[in-house]
Order: sequence, then structure tokens, then C-alpha cells
Amino acid sequence: MHTKADLWEGLQPRDCVCAGRKTLTALVLPRSVLLLHRQGGRAIEVCASAVTWRYTARAGCFDYYPAGTYDFVTGAQAPMRATGVDIPIAFEMSVLEEGHWGAELTPRFQFRDRRLEGLVQSLVHASGSAMAPADAVLLSVAVVDRLYETAHHAAKALDDSPIFTPTVRRLIVEYIDQHIGTPIDVDKVAFLTGLARTPFGKVFRASFELPLHQYVIARKIRLASKRLLDDVRVTELSHELGFSSHAHFATVFRQHTGLTPSEFRRDRRRAEETPEAQ
Repeated sequence: MHTKADLWEGLQPRDCVCAGRKTLTALVLPRSVLLLHRQGGRAIEVCASAVTWRYTARAGCFDYYPAGTYDFVTGAQAPMRATGVDIPIAFEMSVLEEGHWGAELTPRFQFRDRRLEGLVQSLVHASGSAMAPADAVLLSVAVVDRLYETAHHAAKALDDSPIFTPTVRRLIVEYIDQHIGTPIDVDKVAFLTGLARTPFGKVFRASFELPLHQYVIARKIRLASKRLLDDVRVTELSHELGFSSHAHFATVFRQHTGLTPSEFRRDRRRAEETPEAQ
């Protein structure tokens, strides 16, 4: 006698429900994971090759984590309800070889697609019913094929209008702020976007209106302007922000603001002490 599990040959969706901090995936993913968030508000933390970044999940959005890419993916604070679909590498490669997409999938975060959402919901319903094995496989292929199709359209849209989405922009800025005191690794930042180094540079400049190096410098000056209002010593601040010396920091700061760090701090404090005109 065959059970329902014995007859099911398609992708197996699973219900992901957790509260508090919890690791969502294994240390080394043996298969890719497609996650459909059914509840928003949960902070997701992703780590890959010692690079960590965070974002907030939104209901109705997908995340795609390729196999073997991440050290860990955790969720913190708010409770989470999501549908997870584990996609074995062999299944993914079969769709790739038989289809016309021509490229492997890259990491994707917080994207929406109504058709993919409908297919995943159908997969959930079908996995709980006595669906024929052949139909289960066809539905599963449709899910993976649509995942490739959405990635293809996203890549084409990026080529036509090379601008990062607000979510990706936020991931990049958070990564830069976390590593502001050390040399920024362009390849690691590009990894967050799923782009190679050269196209990443083009899209970054279009999105932030500055090359990465200049944007990092501008970000350092912005952070320095805030920190100078505290009692931190200028020499300590220059080291904290990764400048080679106090003199280098003062030169770059003056180029951007017209004042040295000491002059900037003095003028700001004077402005705070001066009573407003009656």
C-alpha cells in the first residue's frame, strides 16, 4: 500500500513559523530555498563569507537563497510566518537545462510576483491532497520556471533602467556603514546585489549618483559631521573612520565642508550657544 508521501514526487513546501531569534536555514544549505513571507515586520539577518546585512521582511514578498551561498540566515524580534519551498540542486539544474533561461539564479530579496505566489499556494494545497505524481512534478517545474522567469525579467529591467531597488540600496548602505573603518571590498558589496563587479559599478553610479569610492568618502564625512558634535577626539575619529592619518582626515573633511574638523566643531558649538534673535 502506497502512502500520499510515497506518491508525491514534486517539491515539498513547508510551513515556517517562529518567534524570537531563530536560525531559518542550515549552516551550509544542501538545497536552494524560496521563502514566501506571509507576515511582515520580522528582521532578517543574512551572513555569507563573513559579510552580514539585514532587512525587514514584508508580507507577500519572496526571498531566494541559493544553495551553499550563505553561512546562516536568522530572524529576530517579531514573529514570522512564511512558506518555505526547498529546491534540490538537481531539480533546479533540470529546469535550467530544459528551459531557455541560460543562467543560474542569483540571491534575491523581498521581490513580489503574483503568479509565483499563486503557484506556491497551489503547491501547498496540492501537497496536502492526493495529486498524481506527474501533475505534482509539472506544478513544481512551473514554480521553478517562474522563479527563473522573474529573475530574467528583473535582470532585463536592470539593463534597461539600471537603478537598484530601495531594499538593495538600503542593504548596500548598511554594509558600508558596518565596515566604514576598513577598506570596502567592491566584490563583497557587488555580491549583495547579485551582480558582477563591472555591471555593479555602472548600476551603483546610476543609483547613488557617485562612484562607490566617492560615495564611501561622502558617507564618512557625513558620519564625521555627526560624531564631531560629541566629545570624541579628532585623532580617534580619523582612525575610527579608516583614514590613514589625522592630516588626511582633516584634508578630506575640508574639501567637502570648507572647514577642518576642529573648525567645524567650534562653529557648531558656537551656533548652539548663540541665543536665537528675538
